[in-house]
Amino acid sequence: MNSKFVIESTSILSFKKKVNIPSYQRPYCWGKEEIEKLLNDFKDNSEDDYYFIGNVITIKNGKYYDLIDGQQRFTTIWILCLYLYSKSRNNQLFELCYQEDSPRLHFAIRTETNNYLKALLKKVEDSSAGEDKFWKIDQFLPDENDLTNPTLMQNLNIAKSFRIIDEWIKNDIATINIKKFEKFVIEKVQFKFLVAPEGSDENNLFIQINTNGTQFQHYDILKAELINALSHDTKGEYSKKWEWATEIFYFKTDSKQEKNGIDEKVDLLLSDIINSEGGVEYFGEENEENTEKQENKFEYLISFNTILLHTLFIYSKKYKLKLPEHFNEEKLLDIFQYFRKSVEKGNLHREINAKYFIDLLAEVKEKMNSHILFKDIEKNTFSLLTENQKNYEYDDDDDDDDEVLKQQNSEFVQLQRMLYHSSNDKKQFWLGVLLDRLINNNDYSLKVLEKIDNVFSIRGNTFEIYKSYFEDSEIFLSSESLFVIENFSFTFKNFNRYWFYKVEYLLWKNYKEKLNATNNTIISRTSVEHVLPQKEEAYFQENNVKINDFGNLILITVSENSGFSAKSLLKKYEYYEKLNNPPLKMKLLFNQLEEKNLLVQDSELKKENLEVIKTILESNKMEILSLIIQHYC
Repeated sequence: MNSKFVIESTSILSFKKKVNIPSYQRPYCWGKEEIEKLLNDFKDNSEDDYYFIGNVITIKNGKYYDLIDGQQRFTTIWILCLYLYSKSRNNQLFELCYQEDSPRLHFAIRTETNNYLKALLKKVEDSSAGEDKFWKIDQFLPDENDLTNPTLMQNLNIAKSFRIIDEWIKNDIATINIKKFEKFVIEKVQFKFLVAPEGSDENNLFIQINTNGTQFQHYDILKAELINALSHDTKGEYSKKWEWATEIFYFKTDSKQEKNGIDEKVDLLLSDIINSEGGVEYFGEENEENTEKQENKFEYLISFNTILLHTLFIYSKKYKLKLPEHFNEEKLLDIFQYFRKSVEKGNLHREINAKYFIDLLAEVKEKMNSHILFKDIEKNTFSLLTENQKNYEYDDDDDDDDEVLKQQNSEFVQLQRMLYHSSNDKKQFWLGVLLDRLINNNDYSLKVLEKIDNVFSIRGNTFEIYKSYFEDSEIFLSSESLFVIENFSFTFKNFNRYWFYKVEYLLWKNYKEKLNATNNTIISRTSVEHVLPQKEEAYFQENNVKINDFGNLILITVSENSGFSAKSLLKKYEYYEKLNNPPLKMKLLFNQLEEKNLLVQDSELKKENLEVIKTILESNKMEILSLIIQHYC
């Protein structure tokens, strides 16, 4: 048996093999920046004798070669060749795309993508040269309301790539000799095609290559280890489950990947793995920064790494395993170290452990789709994603609605908005606890979410408190969480913004009818502002009006602050009246001032008015603190 890599230097013209994208690979996700960089490199180097684009690392698998590294670049070359063929009908281009009655490029678990590639080839063959937008085949692309099928989302990215190439060529047509460019791609673009020795562990090779660089996200490595633990018969099924669980995350750039010295490392790595002779040139295709924003409609509240960590804690609690000692999405593989040992070779239960975790991850994703808020990127709002939204946001004209359930569920959604916006920590510990309640207790009541929030707000939003839930959830939920005013500061310079958000939720929950605020939503606000203007602080202090106390403070957005700061009381009120979604604390205070006819120019505030204002501010403060205390009782 050959124990060395077979290394073949090849051009597009001389390449004759069929390539398969295995189940452990991420979907195709190159965008405008990466594709245009490749095209510009081709154009800028078109006078050279050859242009080396890197290595494609594979392992033989029947009639295909499973692609271990180089997927994004190879897929883009396939797309480019088909696009150029559609314009010129040069059969040499078509030969890279098609062989033996099927596409040269095949995806192991994405049947709809394989069908899309076949349909593209047929449409190009059947249509006249130069047909525009041949890639728009609706039956293989998601409509704007269907973003739940990761394979269709991959098809959409492939279609976008055709469009990007089309726009690049049309925009640069004056500086590009198309025939010359085409000849360069066919004859001078070269790569090294590496075939691993027969019997190599494909998943381990993938893991080792990508663990020794920053090419892939840590969750790609974790996925490969889990899939590697499965039998051949179940790998396809569980790869699809994982891919479904990661859908949307693959199509948003939730982190930037920095370049490193991967080129030098791979020579050593391949030698370490199989003691291959000879140096290997390497171009790490995944380690370039990906800054393009993908055109998706929804976004999760947290990163996929964070969901994996929450899932690990839920898994550990469910199966009574040792809990991780840390929670850091940037150290995902380290935190998973204990679990990863359970899916290593030699562990008798490695397959069942891998299945249980992926099944649980899919369940977490399902609960998030059903009960947890998503960010609507187009509208910049937060709402539920799936049809279960009807369980939360009812049609006011439906007389059959259960009013109690309607009110509770709308409060459940509003409380999630409050929790998300009030947290400066991307970990969102409340969400991990809620997901466990949803999965293991089917408990999505307002009462349990309020209890979760109350515990964190009183005992501290820390990893230690989060972990204590998974150590003993009943003690966590039954623990006393009384609000003691003396333990918290409510003055201008020492104010935790969390309490402003909490007040917004409690005012909306208890006063929405009184304040005519049923449609108000809790949004991100970061600027603490005075209602009675701070510029007159000396005057107010002289008259014992505490303008830096809680009664006179509100939380507003930065844009609201620009129209609010340093203005007189009357001008602030005039500005407030123009707001569609004003802070309810502001609304309550202005209502109280208006009732006493105190919305006047600052110069018109007489001493007797200041006495009334002082009373109103104190009353406002005590009324709100009373709401908080009652909520915690």
